[in-house]
Amino acid sequence: MWVLEYDARPWTVNAERRMHWRRHGALVEQWRTAYTWLARSHRIPPCDAIQIDATPLWPNRRSVPDPGNTYPAVKAAIDGLVDAGVISNDTDRHVHRLTFHPTIIDPQRTRHGLNLTITRSTTP
Repeated sequence: MWVLEYDARPWTVNAERRMHWRRHGALVEQWRTAYTWLARSHRIPPCDAIQIDATPLWPNRRSVPDPGNTYPAVKAAIDGLVDAGVISNDTDRHVHRLTFHPTIIDPQRTRHGLNLTITRSTTP
């Protein structure tokens, strides 16, 4: 099991609907690159399949998203795992489970973040 945490505010489905395409592309690239480097720095080996638990991290109760609303940021992070060679593709053949957990509110945090817990999977 590997835990990857990126300290930036994950954008939401609601924000993505209003977002200019250039801003969207820049965010996708930022998150994709961040999770590529996180996966490499944790030396995650190539896996046939994985399971992913996604948990947003918030420093306060202001604008807390519902669990699945951070999907665009999680999707970009998973693309970063593909870029890092953790999985060869992000299809159901390689991502057996994607679970969204409620946001963790931690007043000790100074920034927003996204925690991905990755577990090697043996069964679909």
